[in-house]
Amino acid sequence: MSFRSDLKQLLKPYYWINILLSISYVTCKRTALICNFLFPDVDCELDSRETEILFFLIIVVMLRTRKAGSVTMVNYLSASFVYTKIANLILWLYADVRYGLPYGAILILAALLLPEPTYTGSEHITYFRGLQTLEDDLKCHKNIMWIICLYAAWHPACVNFAPVFAELSASYRLDNLKFGKIDVGR
Repeated sequence: MSFRSDLKQLLKPYYWINILLSISYVTCKRTALICNFLFPDVDCELDSRETEILFFLIIVVMLRTRKAGSVTMVNYLSASFVYTKIANLILWLYADVRYGLPYGAILILAALLLPEPTYTGSEHITYFRGLQTLEDDLKCHKNIMWIICLYAAWHPACVNFAPVFAELSASYRLDNLKFGKIDVGR
């Protein structure tokens, strides 16, 4: 995916809402007007415990996104949303339970109402139900070369690879070169 298509992807409501939820606590705590309204008794600075939580968040996001193999900006953001929202929930609960509980309810609503967008571009992929259907197709069409992707719908690396494989199938499909997928999770 190009940088331009990544920016187009970021215009979807899922990303805007999750970015706002991910930066909500730090923004509210560091903006004087909001901070004085929400936290009238405390200084509008992050205390040592809040700073520790944020540094721990940075380390976890860095390690988890690196392990997941996030190579694009969109994949990196999607992988980090879960951790940043949980850290924000902890920070809101640490500040005041009356702020943490509504924030948690908003997180649940956002997760239910705004699922992560999936790839919607063109693809030329044959989905095989199992090895037997693949073998049958190979026997019938001996002159066709297949590129087969073994995937599991629940695995983050497979989810991140799906748009790349779909774009490859749309770009390089020929009469004698086809793309296929087998779900190994079934």
